[in-house]
Amino acid sequence: MKSSRNIHYFVALFLINISIFAQSNPVDSLKFVLKNAKHDTTRCKVLSALTEIAPDGEWEAYNKQLSDLTDQNIKKYGSDPIAKIFKKHKALSLINSGIILKMQGKIDEALSPFYNSSQLQE
Repeated sequence: MKSSRNIHYFVALFLINISIFAQSNPVDSLKFVLKNAKHDTTRCKVLSALTEIAPDGEWEAYNKQLSDLTDQNIKKYGSDPIAKIFKKHKALSLINSGIILKMQGKIDEALSPFYNSSQLQE
């Protein structure tokens, strides 16, 4: 009876460790991909994903990087079809910026990024 209980404890601890590892693994994997990305379109995709799954206090920095990267590439490519990819990611970064302002209690200021995002998406 005692050994059966020990096995249950071992299995429970094992499952908890797997759960904890699985939660941090996607963020770490994306950070690795971001570090080794060769193209700005790949960097934008990874940064967009990181803004969605990184913990509070971290995703905001990824959003800033995404915003800066999209600004550079929209300016660089102008009306080239590839600029559409960067505009899509810029719209996402604007939504995230609005969310950040809203979380800070700056509701009136948050409206501008939300509006700019909708304009960019049209």
